Amino acid sequence: MNQTIVQTVFENNIIPELTVALPVYNSKNIAWIAIESLCEQINIDFNWELIVYEEKHAQSVFPELIDLYIEKLKSVNCSRIIYITNNEKVSLVEKWIEIGKNVSDTSKCFLLQAADCYSPKTRLKISYEKIVNEDYDWYDQTKGYFYSFISDRVILYDYKGFTNLNMSLKTEYIKTLPFS
Repeated sequence: MNQTIVQTVFENNIIPELTVALPVYNSKNIAWIAIESLCEQINIDFNWELIVYEEKHAQSVFPELIDLYIEKLKSVNCSRIIYITNNEKVSLVEKWIEIGKNVSDTSKCFLLQAADCYSPKTRLKISYEKIVNEDYDWYDQTKGYFYSFISDRVILYDYKGFTNLNMSLKTEYIKTLPFS
C-alpha cells in the first residue's frame, strides 16, 4: 500500500521566504554533499526551509542525516525542516508535487537541490535575489559541482548552454503542480 508520511523535523516559527526542495533516492553515500553545501551558505539575510522527500528502503539516510547537521542548518537561517517519506518508489514528478503541497505559505523562492550537488556558497542568496528582489520567474546557472559516479568524486560541471543546473523559480509556480 502506497502511503506518504509528512513529518516536521524542526520548526522555530520564523517565517521562511525560500524553500529548498531535496528529492532523494538511493543516496546513502552522497546525500551529505547536498546538506553540507547548504550548511556552508553565506550572506543569508532571510529565513528558509528544507523539504526532503525520500522513499524508505535499505539505502535511506534521512532523517538521521539531518540530526547530524541540524545545528549547522539553523546557523544559516534554516527555520523549518520537513521530511516526507513513502514506502514505495515514486517518480521525481510525484516528489515535486508532494513537496509543493508542503511548501510554507510564506515562501517566495523555490530552489531545486539535487542530492549529488554541492551548491556554491552563495546559491541561496543569489537565487533569492534573482527571484524575489529582481522579479525573475526562473533562474539557473551554467556550472555547478556534482558527484560523478564514474570518477567517484565531486567535479565541476561547466556548460555554456542552457543546463538547468542549480534551478530556482517563484514558489507560486511550484504550488500549481501538476501543470495542466
